[in-house]
Amino acid sequence: MQNGLSTNELKEITSFSGRFALNSGLSFYRIEGAAYKRLCKKTKTVKVEDLTFGRRAVKGAAMKISDDQVRTLKPFLRQAGESGEICFSVDHGKRMNDYLSIVAHYCLEEENGWRMVARPIAFLRVKPEEKDAETIMKQVQEVCLDMGITRFGLSQCGVVSDEGSSIVKALKGNFKHDSRCICHQCCTVVLHIFQPYKKNSLTEAELEQLKISNNLLDACKKLTSLARNHKSEFQLIKKPRQFVNTRFLSSLWVLEDVFNAYDEILQMNQTRTDLKAETEEAINLVLASKKKLEFLINLLKPVASAVTQFEAETYPTIQFVALFWNEQIQVAKSLKVMFDAFQKAIGSAYLEALTRKKKNLTEYHYVATLLYPPSKRMLKFSQDEKERAITSLETICIDYEPPPNENNNTGNVSAFSSMFDDQVLIQDNFGNELKRYQESPEIFDTKEDLLNWWFIRQKQYPRISKAAKKVLSMPPSSTAPERSFSHSKMLITDQRSLLDAETVSGLMLGGDF
Repeated sequence: MQNGLSTNELKEITSFSGRFALNSGLSFYRIEGAAYKRLCKKTKTVKVEDLTFGRRAVKGAAMKISDDQVRTLKPFLRQAGESGEICFSVDHGKRMNDYLSIVAHYCLEEENGWRMVARPIAFLRVKPEEKDAETIMKQVQEVCLDMGITRFGLSQCGVVSDEGSSIVKALKGNFKHDSRCICHQCCTVVLHIFQPYKKNSLTEAELEQLKISNNLLDACKKLTSLARNHKSEFQLIKKPRQFVNTRFLSSLWVLEDVFNAYDEILQMNQTRTDLKAETEEAINLVLASKKKLEFLINLLKPVASAVTQFEAETYPTIQFVALFWNEQIQVAKSLKVMFDAFQKAIGSAYLEALTRKKKNLTEYHYVATLLYPPSKRMLKFSQDEKERAITSLETICIDYEPPPNENNNTGNVSAFSSMFDDQVLIQDNFGNELKRYQESPEIFDTKEDLLNWWFIRQKQYPRISKAAKKVLSMPPSSTAPERSFSHSKMLITDQRSLLDAETVSGLMLGGDF
């Protein structure tokens, strides 16, 4: 790069361009536009048009930054893995070749509290001929070993995944515990509201009503699809959202958009004579089903809100899973006793889908509910569910028995900490600690950070607080690795189809996505 710059300026520019390439996903030899302007502000000795970057130099800088980031994580990941305080979320996607994305979720202890972290640790290319479970798990073990996580540490951790890919299924059984992505579970439940299970307990009358709901959804999908095509004769003032086959909750989008455009569609039906017969058929079904549309929207809105909540990565949400599931089961039961045949049928299908998928809730979902102060007594749960949560929490707490004379003081402590002297706490056991927690008069502000709530109460609850640190940092969904595939679309393009797996992995692990 012959621009009359000093050696230090060249290093600074190359490093900066590597960072920009890492985070933007641009080609190594096309660092331009905003990047040029920002670089010029740094050097102030060169014009925009004079800057030319060597592809190899930029790539080298980007890979070095990625390696440095990974290296700083290794000591912590090794320690967290050995104690089983990491939960992985994994997902499999196809773009040019098969890739497996793995994100590590853990709780980082800082001076003023605990912080939930989601960190990508692997982006593996899985060759088509190497899709057997043993080979895939061996690849995962090798990459985790490079990150500082031993095979034993890996076996002590948990994993969250969807339920579709054979590659993801190959990882099952190799971790201490595994769970299904709750967002995928919600989408599956919504699917079976419109399309009931082949083997179901529904009556013929209910199945007929569900056919109506499915036909109504198909009509809304057709109208929104036509409205999104500018060449179509059916156009709406506001462009509707698109239904996504892999995310069945997007059915709420098309139902809402058609319902909001109801008056516009009604006027179109009265004034237009050039609509195709199939379009008119869809419009007539929608116009005759306004109340059904509104009912379905109101039913699906809480589900969509819950899914958005469960997709969070920086604060705990696993404590809401079992609560949400029980609440929706009560909603479905209330619909089953309705006089309206349509609502009753929807309630029956909804209840059956929720009941079937409830078996995928793990003991950690119930423990997290127990660790959430507003539901610490689990009053809305059955006796079996309460006992399951308490027994599982006690099992987790075995790993966190405080040694004799351990001082559990922290910088910030609860106002109730002074109620218990150190000697009483040291001689305490799990049963007394749980009883003290459940009978505590402390009020939890729902706006308060739940992890920090437990952080400042380590002295009061030395065992349960450590369990809370582990359990509450577990993700209820596998959306983190799914987001990585959205980022990868900027990397693996038709113009960059020859990127090797090592380069793709380095860019994915070092970038901020």
